[in-house]
Parts: sequence; structure tokens; C-alpha cells
Amino acid sequence: MACDFRGFDSFEYLAPHLVRASGITTPFVYSNNSLMTLAEVLTEFDLWLKPYGRRYLHLNTGGDEYVGFIAREERVAEIIVLAKEAMVQVSLENF
Repeated sequence: MACDFRGFDSFEYLAPHLVRASGITTPFVYSNNSLMTLAEVLTEFDLWLKPYGRRYLHLNTGGDEYVGFIAREERVAEIIVLAKEAMVQVSLENF
């Protein structure tokens, strides 16, 4: 999922599709709370995923957008190591 740093509309549209594609059957519903930054929204999204055994990983593209993906929680450490070996920055924290 890639969202411009002001991309609340794209997050609202893309996040439910990403959740469904990751195998979670519970619908993800987002409503824009103008008090939160997109970085904070993504942190909340990660917290929402945790009970389903999933995490939201951030991918550093060097741009001003937020890019990330959902992974199974038990694979997060492995994914981070593999990404580092490929010289790609991946983290549970946003960049």
C-alpha cells in the first residue's frame, strides 16, 4: 500500500482491500479523524492488525509517501533481516 503523506483518502480506500488480501475476514473500517497524522493512523492500523496475528511493516522508498505491507507476525523478524540483506529498509516504525 502506498499513500502520499497527506493520503487519508487513499488509505481509506486501500486499507480494507489490503486487510482482505491478507486473509482477515473482519472488515476494516476507517473514518478520518483530522486530529491524527497519517503516521499515527498507520500506527493505529498496526495495532488493529495485531489480534489477527498480522503486523503492518513500513518500507522506506526515500520519498515522501508512506509505503508498507501486512505480514504475519511470526515472520516479521525474518522479513526485516532479509530486507536488510537486500539493502531495503523495512521496519515496524514509520520512516
